Amino acid sequence: MPGCARPLFAPPAPLVQIRRGYVADYRGFLLSVEVDSDGWAVRVRKDGQSLYSARRCSLAAARVAAAEFTLASVGAAGRYEPDALARDLVWRASW
Repeated sequence: MPGCARPLFAPPAPLVQIRRGYVADYRGFLLSVEVDSDGWAVRVRKDGQSLYSARRCSLAAARVAAAEFTLASVGAAGRYEPDALARDLVWRASW
């Protein structure tokens, strides 16, 4: 029977993936970026509440997306460039 045959090769158990990410604080907002299977997951929280989430293809783009949302939230979108904020923030490794 075609559907009942035992596979010739049994794949090994899935590998454990070590989480890799970065967090930064800006005016009470917690910005986080974390690698996942689709690229980089972006999250912005304030007071424990999730305000924004997105996915980006690179670490730099993820940081800029988090910074852009945060600047818009604090009303500073025209006064500070998102890429400059993303560079200036102190991003701490998060495991």
